[in-house]
Amino acid sequence: MATLAPVLNAQWVAANVFTERYLYLPSVGVAWLVGLGVSKLWARAAPSPAQRRALALAGVVLGGLFAARIVVPNREWRDDIVFFN
Repeated sequence: MATLAPVLNAQWVAANVFTERYLYLPSVGVAWLVGLGVSKLWARAAPSPAQRRALALAGVVLGGLFAARIVVPNREWRDDIVFFN
């Protein structure tokens, strides 16, 4: 809770308190929960190498989709004029 104290008072922060810089630290907990879930799935798939390969392939595909979702909109940020328009 102490790490969130600076952003809990909305008078200290910018006009938009819901920007991505304020969501970075809380997302660590979500990442831990996702990691725990993947760890449990990996342990459950231990007896079958085919299930482990399928789980790894699903992770690679999901990571690729997330990467594409990030890279494609970056064309809007190539310079200030394109971004402004």
